[in-house]
Amino acid sequence: MNAKILLSVFTILFLIAPQEILGQDSEEASIEIMPSDTTIMVGDTLQFTARILADSTAIDTTFNWQVSDSSIAIIDDSGKLFAIAEGEVEISASFDSLEAVVELEIEEPEGDDDNERELRMVPGDTTIFVGEYLQLKVQYTDGSGWTDTTATFVLNDDELAVIQSGDSLLALKEGDLEVTATLDSLTATAEIEIEENSDDGNQELFISPSDTLVVIDAQVQFRAYFTEDSSQVADSLNWSISSEIGSIDSSGMATFTSVGFGFVDAEYNGINGRASIRVSQVVDDSTGVQQIIINVPRNNPNVAPATYEIEEGDVFRLKGFASPLNYLNGGTVFFPLGSITEDIRIEVSREDYTGTTEDGTPIVGGIGFDVFVNDTLISPYNFETPVEISIPFKRGLLSNLGIDATNLSIFNMEDTGDVDTTGVHSVVVDSLGGRIFGYVSHFSTYVLMPAGALTTSTEDEAIDIPDQITLNQNYPNPFNPTTTIGFNLPGNTTVNLTVYNVMGQRVATLIANQTLNAGSHSIQFDANNLASGLYIYRLTTGDQSFNKRMLLLK
Repeated sequence: MNAKILLSVFTILFLIAPQEILGQDSEEASIEIMPSDTTIMVGDTLQFTARILADSTAIDTTFNWQVSDSSIAIIDDSGKLFAIAEGEVEISASFDSLEAVVELEIEEPEGDDDNERELRMVPGDTTIFVGEYLQLKVQYTDGSGWTDTTATFVLNDDELAVIQSGDSLLALKEGDLEVTATLDSLTATAEIEIEENSDDGNQELFISPSDTLVVIDAQVQFRAYFTEDSSQVADSLNWSISSEIGSIDSSGMATFTSVGFGFVDAEYNGINGRASIRVSQVVDDSTGVQQIIINVPRNNPNVAPATYEIEEGDVFRLKGFASPLNYLNGGTVFFPLGSITEDIRIEVSREDYTGTTEDGTPIVGGIGFDVFVNDTLISPYNFETPVEISIPFKRGLLSNLGIDATNLSIFNMEDTGDVDTTGVHSVVVDSLGGRIFGYVSHFSTYVLMPAGALTTSTEDEAIDIPDQITLNQNYPNPFNPTTTIGFNLPGNTTVNLTVYNVMGQRVATLIANQTLNAGSHSIQFDANNLASGLYIYRLTTGDQSFNKRMLLLK
């Protein structure tokens, strides 16, 4: 079956709005909605506000408000929303050709039928910008339903925000804020993430297209814009590609010639911008395009997880994470075509390991992935070709833990609490965009730690004997022209390692009737004399045979 070609652009550049609102000199503008992605309960109301950002100015005007599913929530012309039923909806504000969207999760109230007194805050965990106001609302239940009430609010950090007029919060400084509401002996808490305002005057470049998947030999025109006023930078730009995936000329026209991952960078008078690029090969996948179901837990553990359906070749974007792991929103998982040979279900889990390990090493995260095939957990689930993950990080959080963002890496967190880098390859830190990318050979629970935080014990390695024969996926894959093939032996074993083309013809013998000791082994395969294409490598030990596929791209 011919695999589809996917071109995915995550960030949308907004179009020109009417001149009477935006001014004669404005070429582009965007809409900002507050609050951003958040969670409320059935029966709650929530007031949304919006403004246009253009030419370093925030413009208030009248917007057209829409909700994606009127059976879950309704919204009036002023942006006031009423939650009708449990579910997830998108709230959009539009003006002429401009539009912005935020996500809202609506959950069933807890405690309506349990005859327990309870207090809650509306909205719950959310994000606002420095200089923004957030109207705080408290509701009370004795088991017969929720009613609005008044409470006393306490902030855990008076430098980040202040309470005005009793229930109006003003954000003063970037950071993570905890707001506690108290009524008699009852308390309720909300986590508020305060971010620097997008129009704070700090000039940066935005690259379009951004976070893009392209196919090999594609040509893409990149452009740069100032984030402060959305004006295009047309002259004196310095373009570059950060890894060997292609070339880019002085006008921003890029040609992608090699499969891989990298960045397109633009620089103008010391101002920088960056876009991440994945270059994929169009291949014929004999197993077809596999289906992937992903379940992401909601903030309320009593509510069923959100379910998403994607295919091989798609990029899945993480969302719906509440504080303190809300910085993981926007992370991605990319499943290359040919990475799996069967339909799978993935259960996403979140564990906050942020702090330090027993030996004092700082740690951030994490996020876990369990893979099921026909409702059976497969652990570890090894991919045919590595899957790419990206994990966002917050510079302030790393700084508080003493972690240098440029010296960050991805680690596996085992059930035992041990951490290692097994199956994690080609880690790249995007310190400009606040993300870290890496390829993984199997899924695990992932955390972030300083690169080189682990030391290898020779004594431990000496006693680490595999309990079964396994053949590992080659790395890198795809490759050009060399790659490494690894395998594990539980005891002294006579092995053969051979490579075949898709016609079944043997093209290389890497190991011939050689007896090897117990342990882990690897050998480098040089395909300099072979043509691009799909190859199979086979490990034979007595009456057992193990096969894996690899892709040579020149």
